[in-house]
Amino acid sequence: MVTKANPNVVPLCDILLVLLIIFMVITPMVQAGVDIKLPAGDGPREGPIVLTIEKNGFVTVNKEQFTDLELLEKRLTDLYRTRIDSTIFVQSHKHVLYKNVVKVIDLVKGVGVDNVCLIPQKK
Repeated sequence: MVTKANPNVVPLCDILLVLLIIFMVITPMVQAGVDIKLPAGDGPREGPIVLTIEKNGFVTVNKEQFTDLELLEKRLTDLYRTRIDSTIFVQSHKHVLYKNVVKVIDLVKGVGVDNVCLIPQKK
């Protein structure tokens, strides 16, 4: 009597099907990306607002200088009342105290600006 050795492929098929299901479930969850905001409409493009904290304590918004934080708050309120994009870029001199930078960022957030972007200093 001659016996033939046939491999049993049923367990292999079971394992492959389980792996296929696992990869099909995990793949949509693994996909990562960067959320972006595309400009809406064809209206006029507004330039970015850059807020600079100077070494002497003055705050400059797009080359308009402020010495008083209340005046700065009023100006920012006027600027962001009509803007669609509420993003501001903040940069500071390297010798400005951190508490002063946080105070200005808190004021900006209080005005209603959603996105505060910090600009690093060049070495």
